[in-house]
Amino acid sequence: MTVGFTLSSPQIFCPKGAQREVRVGESRLDFLVGQTYVEVKGCTLVKGERALFPDAPTSRGTRHLRTLRELLSKGFQGLLEVLVLRPDAQCFAPNQETDPIFADQFWAAMGEGMEVKAHSFSFDDGRLIYMNGGWAESSASRGVI
Repeated sequence: MTVGFTLSSPQIFCPKGAQREVRVGESRLDFLVGQTYVEVKGCTLVKGERALFPDAPTSRGTRHLRTLRELLSKGFQGLLEVLVLRPDAQCFAPNQETDPIFADQFWAAMGEGMEVKAHSFSFDDGRLIYMNGGWAESSASRGVI
């Protein structure tokens, strides 16, 4: 079963009461939901069946992970939501080859308690189709998610 959402209704992905575009130091994180800071990344690169982020070096993405790590150390929760916009991906990993600094920050943040959830989507006739959201990992094993 697939669920379709029109692109004109993004609020369906934002929990009620969530604060958007939350300024934390030099970063602006996507959401604050209760005591959980949430950063969302869109992923379009797939090699084999593995979705990889980023597809180019990202100092901004690395800064967001460093900010999440700082917040984790202060007792907040951190969540990285990866929206994989490719139906052919079966798992997710940080792109060590393209941006080793981001990948190192990713694994460090996971080791410190950041939760990661990856969700797969496809596009069909102007609709965003949710494929699955079964990929989740909470410990840093330097594998794939």
